[in-house]
Amino acid sequence: MTHLIATDYAAMIAVVTPAVTIVIAISNFFFGFPPSWRGRHIQQGDPIFLWLALFGVVFGAILLGARMRFFNTLFAAGHRVRGRVTNV
Repeated sequence: MTHLIATDYAAMIAVVTPAVTIVIAISNFFFGFPPSWRGRHIQQGDPIFLWLALFGVVFGAILLGARMRFFNTLFAAGHRVRGRVTNV
């Protein structure tokens, strides 16, 4: 699974996006770093990052599961071929 996350862009985004939004939500709620829009603080911005994090976790889990299932079915019926390494 870690190899899939490292090499597949969609799977990496599915893991990184929720992690980043959770860190932003934690910094917003606990450390008091509210988001700002052109220098003005957003008053109703507190639940935005929490909802983004929850949506990102759900969507990321669905996307990661779909990508893993796709690659497992794709490579399940693989065929061994003969060959040799010509250059490294």
